[in-house]
Amino acid sequence: MTLPHENLRNAVVVITGGARGIGHATAAAFAERGARIVIGDLDEQAAKEAAAAIGRGASGHGLDVSSQTSYERFVAAVHDEAGAIDVLVNNAGIMPVGTFTEGELASVRATIDINLWGVILGCHIVLPGMLERRRGQIINIASVLGRVAGGGVAAYSASKFGVVGFTHALQQELHGSGVTASVVLPGVVRTELSSGVPERGVPISDPSTVAAAIVQAGLAAKPEVTVPAWSGALMRTLALLPPRLRQPFLRATDYDRAMRGVDTRQRAGYRDRLAKTIVASSDFALKTRDEDDNR
Repeated sequence: MTLPHENLRNAVVVITGGARGIGHATAAAFAERGARIVIGDLDEQAAKEAAAAIGRGASGHGLDVSSQTSYERFVAAVHDEAGAIDVLVNNAGIMPVGTFTEGELASVRATIDINLWGVILGCHIVLPGMLERRRGQIINIASVLGRVAGGGVAAYSASKFGVVGFTHALQQELHGSGVTASVVLPGVVRTELSSGVPERGVPISDPSTVAAAIVQAGLAAKPEVTVPAWSGALMRTLALLPPRLRQPFLRATDYDRAMRGVDTRQRAGYRDRLAKTIVASSDFALKTRDEDDNR
């Protein structure tokens, strides 16, 4: 099934983590097709600035995807402002880099809460309305690291494996409902999130390329899309290899080391913002936990 608005004109498209990177590029790409864009981001000011830059009636709101209270308030605001949600792009995510044993558990927890729980929470809140209308599209952003894990990003890989599996399960449950779910798996994308990551061993893309693939995934309701497209064949080939052959292949292509040779100086800006994100998300969770418990 394709989207109810095949040309996307006036379709209400919600994008989480839309203030920067892939999310911002995706918001702009949907807006160019005539969609009504609503951006949700933990950085409310950045969300509003991103929406203003896009124009075309786009709006931005604060959103902590790991908080049920925050997400429900956000969706209510979208309904009041723009109407029913036609497309939900679950894009919000973080990527701490480093060996698992040297990382802090707060960072691991935040990665799972934002990257995986945020996707599950968004779908749980938005899907009932789509099912009632018998139309809508969920597009979950995962990663090639959600198909083939990489050293140095254990928590990130775990979260993205979860997104892939969750989306595939949803596809089975949604069959025949008029609502579809897609998962998009980019390689390394030239954004702040991947700053300092060596451009070797994994497929590289620009945000605009990934955004175009996300829009097409929505229009064609493709179950799974990899970016660049050729990386899909690589993922399928690796899946067929027995473990005793897969690991030597990954070592030979530098895939197993791609996320471990990070330039810490180049990554300093993202690392600082990531630390603030983890603190902000934790503080918001503490602030709203009582509200969630007292419903």
